[in-house]
Amino acid sequence: MLVRISRFILVGIYFLFALATTFGQKKVIAIIPFEVPHDMEYRYDFNGTGLLEKIPTLLEGELYRTGIFDIVERARLDALLDEKTLSYAGVTDKEFDYSAFKGVDYFLFGKISGFSSDYDNIQIHVGSRTMYVNRQSVDITLTIKLVDVNTGKLIHVITEEAEANIRGIPRGNRKSGVSNRLVDKAAKKVIKKIAERIKDEL
Repeated sequence: MLVRISRFILVGIYFLFALATTFGQKKVIAIIPFEVPHDMEYRYDFNGTGLLEKIPTLLEGELYRTGIFDIVERARLDALLDEKTLSYAGVTDKEFDYSAFKGVDYFLFGKISGFSSDYDNIQIHVGSRTMYVNRQSVDITLTIKLVDVNTGKLIHVITEEAEANIRGIPRGNRKSGVSNRLVDKAAKKVIKKIAERIKDEL
């Protein structure tokens, strides 16, 4: 009788361990370098923001912090890609060979599909002085595509948008352009939305 109970307990422990291992396994995502529309690439307000480099890095950190994803390191990803060409536009290319990417669950292809910035200087009078209040806004839209590496199929397309605004203090001169700090704030907001959607979808 004791032997039967012991065996039952051992089977139960083994089952629970296997279940915990299955559900505890992290999903591995490879984030392919982001792209931008051709016309945006040469816009003066977009150049200098550094978003093409910042956004993938921010997304890596946000997904990793969920605790359910592992992110393929850039160096390893470059080695895996080698001479293969993967792009946002060609994400559904059925001829692409995914067999070299064992251990990777999903490819994430991203595009900065929208970017706008605006600023103006409102003239005010403080006593006898003429001063200006600078208002700035930044709007960023991201679209990502998730591909299941095991099947090569596109499984999700996610688009999110975020805006950041700031109203400066009165100053004696006009100010042009938007601050990089505001651009970064908008980027972090939209990345957080994207990461939440990915977490929900996967």
